[in-house]
Amino acid sequence: MNNNNNTNAGTTVRRPPGQGLSKSARRRRARRARQQAIQQQPRNPRQPRRRGNRNQTGERLSSCAREYLTALEDPFQGLPACVPDVLVMPTKKSVYRIHNAFGNGTANFGYVAVAPWMMSYGLGPSDAETFYSVWSSTANYPYAYIRSMGVLGNTKYVSNSPYLITDPSSAYRRRLVSCGLRIRYIGPEDSMGGMILLVETPSHEDVDTFAFEQIQAYDTYRSFVPSREWTSVVYHPVDSDELDFVSYSDGIGTGATATFQRRFSLAAVFIPSSPSNTMNFEFEVVATFEEVGQKVRGLSPSYADVVGLGSVLSATSLNETRKPRTGERSNWVTRLATIIGQQGGQFLSRAGQGLIQGGIQGINNSLQQMTLGGPVITSL
Repeated sequence: MNNNNNTNAGTTVRRPPGQGLSKSARRRRARRARQQAIQQQPRNPRQPRRRGNRNQTGERLSSCAREYLTALEDPFQGLPACVPDVLVMPTKKSVYRIHNAFGNGTANFGYVAVAPWMMSYGLGPSDAETFYSVWSSTANYPYAYIRSMGVLGNTKYVSNSPYLITDPSSAYRRRLVSCGLRIRYIGPEDSMGGMILLVETPSHEDVDTFAFEQIQAYDTYRSFVPSREWTSVVYHPVDSDELDFVSYSDGIGTGATATFQRRFSLAAVFIPSSPSNTMNFEFEVVATFEEVGQKVRGLSPSYADVVGLGSVLSATSLNETRKPRTGERSNWVTRLATIIGQQGGQFLSRAGQGLIQGGIQGINNSLQQMTLGGPVITSL
């Protein structure tokens, strides 16, 4: 009996975990244990860390707004995107292209000029989307349209669109989503020299009859040396009318005239390094449209994101963001999306309100009212 009593006396009795603790203390202990277990688990390196509703790059754009940004700033991807505005309606998303070569003529000057809105039309009476100089051209400035004064060697080119300018409004209307022009040198190495200017005219003025120095007067131009790398310039809407569905006879843009659609607002011009130097360039024009009408087939749903649309238009409407660029534009799209996301929800809501209240001008006014410690984009 005594031995048994001694054995029991020397035994340590362990309490179950949490016994003797209050209910709140047991909950705190369990919560700490769960948190420690989560922290000890290895993280998948492909899984970005999340904070709120931002991803690793700080983006706040919806998928449709991101697609619109990609199509607007990098149309050469051929993404059949839509404009995510208030009107949600089935449309056909079409991508049209022009791909050719041009060079400098006898006057030691070369150019290619594009009318973005005209890219939606194929062969039509005396109209074209692109005019460019060839080696027999006598032009000493970029005639974007063949005139009665008889400039030799200017060539017009149309896209692969099946629609004509003679189609009535009931049969075909379209909205320009994006358009871009890019060029690169394709001649011999020893002839590569000189200077290239690319421009999107600020208010979509027509470059017809423009001289070299006139293009240099715009804030949206940029000069480059010839390269085998793509150099590009893209279209940006500058008027709320340019977000509408229109036919060829409708007036849009500044002055609301139908002739606005025939303005050649994208251009690339070059001067060789010497008068005897013949230079050859490849060029490509890509445009995306939304289309409706009795003649249009293959409609698909569109999407609405007024706030996202406003943020994209705000970020891309500055002169600095509209300037031409060298190289692939995909990195530029990612950079812009990150900048937009870093502005936060205040930027997006202000931009969306601006779009509703008065188009692009309303967006710009909203940006002026924001207190973000300076311009939305200070350096690019």
